[in-house]
Amino acid sequence: MVMIRVTRHEPATPRPLDEVKDDVRSAAILERIATAARDTARKALEQARSGTSLEDIASAHGSTVQHGEGVGRNATTVESGVLRTAFELPAPDQGQATFGLAELGGDRYAVLAVEGVAPGDPSAVGEAARTALKQQLGRAVAGVEARALVDALRAQAKVQVAEDRL
Repeated sequence: MVMIRVTRHEPATPRPLDEVKDDVRSAAILERIATAARDTARKALEQARSGTSLEDIASAHGSTVQHGEGVGRNATTVESGVLRTAFELPAPDQGQATFGLAELGGDRYAVLAVEGVAPGDPSAVGEAARTALKQQLGRAVAGVEARALVDALRAQAKVQVAEDRL
């Protein structure tokens, strides 16, 4: 057991400008860099949507284009931000591409083009895996339904929750 006794309290006071000016300057510079990176990425996305090739956009920014073929939802060869964005984009029309902008963190962005989507083949999944997926989906749906029931009951009744006891 530890016992601490406070004998004196000093209220917080603003630090002098001379003491924090370097921190403020650094924060302002980092904010400008982040804004410039985001704006550059958005402009590159608009260029791609207007027909400029990804190769031309990449070379103009000192970068290269990376191609992925047959990339699955759980691929480990593609950055997670790119993968997530690719699977959120709508499927492109035949002979077209759908473009998106992936946030990679650290003020890094990737413009990506999805040129085709291959639908999954349910017959390629074994019976054991199919049963496991059905059970997993069933549990997920049950969890959502249970949460909705609890929310509906709480909306109808006056419920007092002792959060400190949970």
